[in-house]
Amino acid sequence: MLSKELPLSFYSALYIIKKNLPKDFVYIGEGSNTMDIGRTVINHEGPRAKLDAGTFGTMGVGMPFSIAAKIVYPTRPVVAIVGDSAFGFSGMEIETAIRYKLPYVIIILNNNGLFFGGASEEPEEDANALSIPPTTLTF
Repeated sequence: MLSKELPLSFYSALYIIKKNLPKDFVYIGEGSNTMDIGRTVINHEGPRAKLDAGTFGTMGVGMPFSIAAKIVYPTRPVVAIVGDSAFGFSGMEIETAIRYKLPYVIIILNNNGLFFGGASEEPEEDANALSIPPTTLTF
């Protein structure tokens, strides 16, 4: 967790986040590695202070859980730490939170797209979305 080597590992990134979290916060975790490793790094205190997708890994619960937590605990800070794909499943729910004036913090960890892959070569300039593999997302 103390490594500063770039790119940061999930442990290093979550440790930095952990050191800067507010007291008495409600923790929302979502996304495969972000959620699973977050369970071991990010501590919470007391009951009903941590929500995540659970053992089935249901995607898309991060933003709705954040909204629900803010409604239940309007004076407590709510912090959602989610992966980039997880955010993609329900990111538009931010509009709902804003419309109802439910402020919470969202931290998105970009893990280089699905499958940690990438394209073996640069796509052609006129390539369409169907010809580019989903693992092309690289940094």
